[in-house]
Amino acid sequence: MLSNVIREEWKSPFPVVYFDNAGRSHQPLSVEKVGLESLSLKTNPWEGLPGSDDEDVQELRYLYSSLINGGSDGSNIALFPSTAFAMSMIAENVVRLNLIKRGESIIILDKEMGSVVYPWQHVCERLGCVMKVIPTPDWTVAGASWTSSIINAIDDSVAILSLPNVHWCDGTLIDLEVISDELKRFGEDGRQNKLLIVDGTQSIGAIPFDVQKIKADAVACSVHKWLLSPYGTSLVYVNPRHHNTWLPLDQHERARAGSQFSVWDEEIFMDARGYFPSEFFGGARRLDAGGRANPIFVPMLRSALKLIHSITVPAIYEHLTSFCDALQLKLSQLPAYHDIFAIAPKEQRGGHILGLRFHDLELLRKVHKTLKEHGIHTSVRGHCLRISPYLSNTIQDANLFQALFFQSIQLHRRDATDHDSNNTCCTKPLRVLITGACGWLAQFMTRSLLTNPGDRPLEVFGAYRPSSPTTKVPVWLLQAYRVEMDLSSPASVDAVITSIQPDIILHFAALSSPVACHKDPAFARLVNAPSHLVDAVQRHVPNALFVFASTDMVYDGESPPYTVSAADGKSLLHPTQAVNVYGATKRAMEELVSQLRYGISLRLSNMIGAPFVYQAGGEKFLQFLSSQLQRRSVIGLKRDEVRSFVYVEDVVRVVSLLIERYVRLTPEATEGLLRETVLNMGGPQPLSRLELAELFSRTQHVPLSVADDEEAAQQMKASSSTDTWVVHVLPSASPIDTRGLDWSTMVTLPLRSPRNIAMDSSATEAALGFTFTKLEDILPLSLVPR
Repeated sequence: MLSNVIREEWKSPFPVVYFDNAGRSHQPLSVEKVGLESLSLKTNPWEGLPGSDDEDVQELRYLYSSLINGGSDGSNIALFPSTAFAMSMIAENVVRLNLIKRGESIIILDKEMGSVVYPWQHVCERLGCVMKVIPTPDWTVAGASWTSSIINAIDDSVAILSLPNVHWCDGTLIDLEVISDELKRFGEDGRQNKLLIVDGTQSIGAIPFDVQKIKADAVACSVHKWLLSPYGTSLVYVNPRHHNTWLPLDQHERARAGSQFSVWDEEIFMDARGYFPSEFFGGARRLDAGGRANPIFVPMLRSALKLIHSITVPAIYEHLTSFCDALQLKLSQLPAYHDIFAIAPKEQRGGHILGLRFHDLELLRKVHKTLKEHGIHTSVRGHCLRISPYLSNTIQDANLFQALFFQSIQLHRRDATDHDSNNTCCTKPLRVLITGACGWLAQFMTRSLLTNPGDRPLEVFGAYRPSSPTTKVPVWLLQAYRVEMDLSSPASVDAVITSIQPDIILHFAALSSPVACHKDPAFARLVNAPSHLVDAVQRHVPNALFVFASTDMVYDGESPPYTVSAADGKSLLHPTQAVNVYGATKRAMEELVSQLRYGISLRLSNMIGAPFVYQAGGEKFLQFLSSQLQRRSVIGLKRDEVRSFVYVEDVVRVVSLLIERYVRLTPEATEGLLRETVLNMGGPQPLSRLELAELFSRTQHVPLSVADDEEAAQQMKASSSTDTWVVHVLPSASPIDTRGLDWSTMVTLPLRSPRNIAMDSSATEAALGFTFTKLEDILPLSLVPR
């Protein structure tokens, strides 16, 4: 299973985000282990240096050859220290065999890698040939492609086509199979007379590659990128038709037949003339660069190729393509992004690399620098921000990249605009204060506000506890202002409200653990129902929008589905009865919020969605399910505790809609923001945790078996296939008698959780013209595809 391989082979560097695998790969742990073991052997050289003997190198040739369909025995594979060395060998043979003549041309791509161009540049200088450079396509023009431009450039003068499978700057695709077939139109020998030389460094290992279909004359591939290996080797396929005519670039004994045997050194086969035997090995091996195969690198490279074979290139390609497509969708949410950068159409991309071609090179450099300063590693190549993820990257990486990328663009474009007095905005920014700034919901909300501020500019202030590890929240380091606020301290709260004078307050802070609330009910009430916060708002900013994140636990769980009814614009409501301290404190805060002019309480169900930057309380429930499924851990889940699981992005959207309505209010408005002051925030499909696990396993295509208890589950796991996930049902909770249940009795009883608090949120949808997302649509957006 791919998720197991990822977990075993790569350590997550988070909060560092590594999107530069097209520069050098994130090395697997198994490859590192083999390298360290091989390195240690040199400490005792008398014990020998296994791993780079002739049979080891031959296995290496075979593994690589089978990866590209280059022959069954590896005889078409040669080894070089670099792709530049390999291209120099090929160019030297082209000149020596008169395969190109004065006045003929060599096709290369605009902004191609220098090490691939230099050997052909040298040929042109020596022979008087011409470099025919294919310009970068204009991706705003329908039908534009590298492939069509190359085909249009092929004529009788072309002798060499030196091409990659994808462009190294932005991952855009060159269809080598189509180009190879096009060469046939130059007569029966046209395919023989025009050489197709391929640099596969940016594709082999990440994209399915078949040299038999491409019919290339040679394909070189440096191994430190998508072949997951260290620097120092280029593996080169050489078409068998060149084996008997091409010569190595350097003359050495290891290309000669017989040199693999110990007798070669024992007897030293020099004749009377001082000559050594001149017969080459058969196949491409004759072209190998000189020097003994590195006893450290060869085992590492063999290990990496075996890992790629075990995962399979199609699986890698599918995973990376899905990730890049999802990331491209996220980036296209940047308002007017076409004015900032261009992205090639999906059908013109290789799939594993995403290139953003900036219109302003200086802005690109600033954005790249800012991203790097905050731990996000990409590359700048040919006016493009090159984003190249690998299997170890997660949706969490994508979220962080999107947030910081959008913010850095806005930051640097704003700086540029501020220097232009003609474009200076005179509209006073709205000040938004978010409490609980390090929380999960707050991070999604902040990203939304900073990347899609709407018609009015915003200044976002994130309030956090002095003890919060904000150094782990890089999303705050750009445009959001950080303020310390102790919610339990009236003086601290008053000072923050007084100094900031917020127009909008998003109150997300809470003591959110029912267990912690039950242990210390007095502190829970102080933090979760801070009357001093409402007092400060009424005294200093009475016209501010105040959005409070409440909970579905204000309901008792005995008579679902729950609705919020209101006889008029300010009445609260449908009767509620919390069964634990947490729910009771939230309900108390709702009463306080109802006293505010623009106070709205959102009764949030259990939120699910992607992870974000920093989660103080550990895993969210969906990520918990994902990690347990990946490990095939036996866990217990309740069948009768039902929740209306809601997508975190839906919550963000509702808050944004409330802000939009608030911004449009006129000073003389008397009708208020909404008729409703309390909104249910639950998804359309109430499920138990067990039912959610069943739905999740189906989306991940993993069989799930349910046992009645833990003992039966362990027996089931022992007898099931290794791919089956086994869970067991936890005992049902007893009905809760809420008669006479109040604060004084609640704190003396054991902690209880409401059974079924499914909510009817249709009134929320009607009030805001909004539809909650279905669970089956949420899951693919919340996890990286398997």
